[in-house]
Amino acid sequence: MNLGSAEEELRCLREELTAALDPEALFQASSKMARVVSEYFPPEQATDFIEATVDGMLSASPTYVTAAGLWMKIILKECGDAMLDQVPAILNIIYSHMPTIQEGILRQSLLEAVSILAHHHLEAVISSLLRKHLPMDRQHVPSLRWCHHCSQAKLCRSCSQSCFLFFCSRSAEP
Repeated sequence: MNLGSAEEELRCLREELTAALDPEALFQASSKMARVVSEYFPPEQATDFIEATVDGMLSASPTYVTAAGLWMKIILKECGDAMLDQVPAILNIIYSHMPTIQEGILRQSLLEAVSILAHHHLEAVISSLLRKHLPMDRQHVPSLRWCHHCSQAKLCRSCSQSCFLFFCSRSAEP
């Protein structure tokens, strides 16, 4: 495949990554690189990419977790429309890791990934998640509600450990 100007842009971004002294510069260069790569990303490889990214994030430092999460979110944002057939498999990968993840950065990245998928394929995400068993807290059973602001399914706020769907930015209420 001839990448043309993208190849040169990736070379420059690689140099920026290696020269980055502070985390913000590292994340900016990484973000730009992910956007260039997303133009050539084969959507049929989404599940392999998500699985490898999540597995790598489990044993990485917080800086690498943040960068990998950034790549995952950018690929899903840019290529998510073409991933309808892989939504259940992607959610299985994320769902299978959630019970063991306590790390805030990693957990947040995975939840944001689900949100991005829901933005592209809401019905498929809701359908897949409703087939899953939610872990139950002894004191609280999560309840699924519809947000009247954005007409999307939401889980109530008091169930922070098992919430896979998000709250509307237009409302303080779930």
